[in-house]
Amino acid sequence: MSTYVKPNNDRFVIESYLNFSDLNTIDVTNPDSALTVKGGAFINNDLYVNGTLVVNGDVISLGNTGGTLALNSNISSNLEPANTDTYNLGSITKYWSSLYVNSLNISRISDGDFASTNTVIEISSATAPAMFLPDAMHGDIKVIIVKEPLASPVVVTPNNTTGFTDITFVTEGDSVTMLFANGAWCILSNFRASVI
Repeated sequence: MSTYVKPNNDRFVIESYLNFSDLNTIDVTNPDSALTVKGGAFINNDLYVNGTLVVNGDVISLGNTGGTLALNSNISSNLEPANTDTYNLGSITKYWSSLYVNSLNISRISDGDFASTNTVIEISSATAPAMFLPDAMHGDIKVIIVKEPLASPVVVTPNNTTGFTDITFVTEGDSVTMLFANGAWCILSNFRASVI
């Protein structure tokens, strides 16, 4: 059986002086509040909260791919993804305007993963002796470095280059920094690697 309440002037008011101003004292299993709903609640239109919103669930889903989320306040906690190396911040077609950070840590996907979009690629003893470097987006930077002694040299051949054909890495610490611009890779800096 469903019960409908249709108040006069389309307003139903429950007045109480209880509040959640002190978040540390809230008993989420039995909250002391003016209105308690046991079971799920469905809001078929907008929900406006004029105070503190406390959500005690494990999953919060906001909006959809066509919607937007506006945060008009500061974030006072860590902002971490649910799974490592799964989600992106921005995309190829939608960039963040500027990045202001105190320190920047850029990691890799795996040894010798030259097809990845990661900035840093580490060459190890497990890397194949001949690697191919595909083209990238204009302005992308790629750092390639040997992280451990190699049993044999590793030759990296980019698809399109400016002024060179390939790069040979032999010794631990060999590294190059490259920029993809105007449809080709160009070398910004080189430490001990052989460029031909």
